[in-house]
Amino acid sequence: MTLDPDSAAQCWCCGREVGEEHLLRLGTRPEAGVCLDCAQHLHRRAKELADRQRPFPTPASIVRAATRSVRDAVLSRGWHDHPAVGSALRRIDRFLP
Repeated sequence: MTLDPDSAAQCWCCGREVGEEHLLRLGTRPEAGVCLDCAQHLHRRAKELADRQRPFPTPASIVRAATRSVRDAVLSRGWHDHPAVGSALRRIDRFLP
């Protein structure tokens, strides 16, 4: 399967149209691709699942759980959409585990 890097493709997760260079293709399923935002979200979910399957919490898993709690609180209150602080919160979120 040959993919044109200049063509637009659809993310299999969110359905958004993005350029081919912004999609991650899934191994032996090259027709399946997710955008970078969805890939980051899936990575966080995978780490959360791995943390829950550990027999005991590690320091890193404790930090990730605390970060998840704060992220959930911000989203539930809608602070990420606030005109004054929303863009800063979204920018910070890119660098959090």
